[in-house]
Amino acid sequence: MLKPFVIPVIHHLDRATSLHQCKTAIHAGADGVMLISHTGRDDELLQVAAEAQRASPLFPVGVNLLSMKASEGAPLAKKANLSWFWADNMGVSSRGLDQMGVAMHRFALDHPEMTLFASVAFKYQRHEPDPVEAARQARMAGFVPTTSGLGTGQ
Repeated sequence: MLKPFVIPVIHHLDRATSLHQCKTAIHAGADGVMLISHTGRDDELLQVAAEAQRASPLFPVGVNLLSMKASEGAPLAKKANLSWFWADNMGVSSRGLDQMGVAMHRFALDHPEMTLFASVAFKYQRHEPDPVEAARQARMAGFVPTTSGLGTGQ
C-alpha cells in the first residue's frame, strides 16, 4: 500500500505563527507545506516562505499567491528559492491549455527543479465537465493536478 502524501496548507496570519506551523508540519512527518494568505499579504508571505525554506532546505515549501496571476507569482516563488508553487488558475482544463497554461508550461520546462501545482475542477472556477481529463491535461503540461472539488473537503 502506498503511503499518503500529506501537504498541509498553512493559512498565513503572521510570521511567527506561520514559521511555527511549518516546524510543526516537519515534526509531524508532513511531506511539505503550502502557505497561502487570504488577506492579500503575498509580499510578506513570500518572505516568510523563503525563510522557512532556508531553515529547512530539504523540506519542500510552496506558496499560493492569490493576489496575482500564476505567470506573475511563479517567477517570484522561483526567485525566493521555493520548492513549490500552486495556483488556483494555472490555465488548464479538460479543453487543454489556455494562454496562461502555455506560459506556465514553458515555465515548468525552464524550471524542472520546481514543482507546479495546478488547480483543476476547483472551487470558484467555472464548472469542469471532465475533471479526469483536466487532471490528465495538467499532468501532460508538467503540473501536479490539485483539486478541492466543489469546496474544501468535497
